[in-house]
Amino acid sequence: MTPDPEAVAERQIRDAQAAGAFENLPDAGKPLDLGDLHDPDWWIKDKLKRDRLSVLPPILAARLDREKFLESLAKRPTAAAVRREVARLNEQFERARLAPSVGSFSLTVKPLDLAEVLRRWSEVRGQK
Repeated sequence: MTPDPEAVAERQIRDAQAAGAFENLPDAGKPLDLGDLHDPDWWIKDKLKRDRLSVLPPILAARLDREKFLESLAKRPTAAAVRREVARLNEQFERARLAPSVGSFSLTVKPLDLAEVLRRWSEVRGQK
């Protein structure tokens, strides 16, 4: 005779409770985050968030990458690293410029001026 699966599960739960397995759990007593249950795309939005994926049009992704790079300029260890990143970003900007536009708006992103970026990098690093 096979045991009743529900009884087995209940016994395992009782054993775990007795052993203290449910004590001091993170987020205990807090409401579950169920998100927007009325959004039919909740699962894909959750997947994108968990996997840190983006669905931005190339031009918007390029503008965001430019902004993040300029904000983190002081963290770049060498001028060579800055040069490589400026070259990579400018290539990304050119690809984004050539990509089909999305929606009814047209955006551009100006290529980074290497000399200006290096000057700013020197300033923020205190290497005037």
